[in-house]
Amino acid sequence: TDATAFNYDASANTDDSSCVAVVNGCTDATAFNYDAPANTDDSSCIAVVSGCTDATAFNYDASANTDDSSCIAVVNGCIDASAYNYNSLANTNDGSCEAVVSGCMDNTYIEYNPSANTSDESACITLIVEGCTNSVACNYNSAANVDDDFCEIPEECDRCSGETDGTGTIIYNNVDSDGGCLNIDETQTKGIQIYPNPSRDLISISNVDYETLTIYSLSGQMLQLNKNHDGQINISTLSSGVYTLKLTDAEGNQHYSKLIKK
Repeated sequence: TDATAFNYDASANTDDSSCVAVVNGCTDATAFNYDAPANTDDSSCIAVVSGCTDATAFNYDASANTDDSSCIAVVNGCIDASAYNYNSLANTNDGSCEAVVSGCMDNTYIEYNPSANTSDESACITLIVEGCTNSVACNYNSAANVDDDFCEIPEECDRCSGETDGTGTIIYNNVDSDGGCLNIDETQTKGIQIYPNPSRDLISISNVDYETLTIYSLSGQMLQLNKNHDGQINISTLSSGVYTLKLTDAEGNQHYSKLIKK
């Protein structure tokens, strides 16, 4: 007969002690907040929203109220597929992406690119050859493409020894009584005969036995080396001008003369 009871019976006139107190709550058993003790629905039911409820997970769903075991751990890395360091396992960009830079990554080539991170073998063209690249130096190496800072430059009365493999060294000429350098006429060996002189192409040399003949420019640069000659020397490749001839005999003695090329 308690009008406030959940099971109040308005037709009853005698209380049988069966009154049940009202318990408000969500009485929908499918709701997220279903309240089993409740016997009176208070419209508080919330629908179940399944998802990842771990706030530290990569796929955390703030709207979810029921964890469905779908949480994925965060994996930091570069997620740009066009980047050099793309990480296919990463799901969270960490700002580490680097652009692809193609180039020659072999430092033995002239074209070596220290900034490259992707090898392009076609970019590697010219192998580095270190040596003296100064053409007036005694040890000038015509095959070198990177200077090694060890050029031997003749000065004043110096001359070059004349090796052809880039290892030529400086030799020192005699100084005359006035302290000056001996000129070509003063240093040439007497008795050597060159015919014809001046010449355009072939020359013959007599009155001296020699095994090698080396031709130098007036600046001391070796231009031509002849061995195992047949009696005539071809000078057709030389430009017109005055040159110094060095003839070396079997004992290593050196003889000098002047040559004029037409």
